[in-house]
Amino acid sequence: MKKVLRQVGLRRQITVVLPVAMVQAKKNLGMALQETIVLSGQWQTTRYYWGYLDRDRFILNGPRAHKHFCFLTQGVFSPGEGPDQTRLDLEIVLGQVSETHLLRMVGGFFVALGVMFNLFGLVLLPLFLAFFYGMTQLHFEYYMGEIRQLLCDRIMG
Repeated sequence: MKKVLRQVGLRRQITVVLPVAMVQAKKNLGMALQETIVLSGQWQTTRYYWGYLDRDRFILNGPRAHKHFCFLTQGVFSPGEGPDQTRLDLEIVLGQVSETHLLRMVGGFFVALGVMFNLFGLVLLPLFLAFFYGMTQLHFEYYMGEIRQLLCDRIMG
C-alpha cells in the first residue's frame, strides 16, 4: 500500500494504491456503503460513517468528532500501475457547518476575552486561536488514518 499526503489548510489529500482489481474494489466498497459503518473502540466514542458510490466516485460522510468537527471524504477510483491494482485519490475536508461553528466559537471567545480582560484578552487571543487550530489538526490526523484504514479494510474484503 502506498500513501501520498498533501496538507492544505482544513483539507487533506491522500493517494492510496491497493493490490486489488478496480472492479472488485468498487464492488466491495459499494456493498460496504449500503449500510452505516459503525466503529467503536475501548477509549473512543462510537463513530458512524455513511456514504454512496457513483461510478468512479464515492462520498464518505463522518465521523462527527466532539460535535464540533464533521469530516467529508470524496474519492475517485482509477486504475493502478498493474492490472490488479486500484488507486484511490481521496480528499478529506472539514464540513462547512463545522467551519462556521469553529469561527463562531473563536468569535465568542474573542468577545468574552475582550469584555473580561480588556487589553489583556487581546494578548491571549493568539493563544486561543493556536489552540483551536491545533485541535483541528489533531482531529484531522487521527481521522485521516482511520478513514484510510476503514476504506482499505472494506475494499480488501
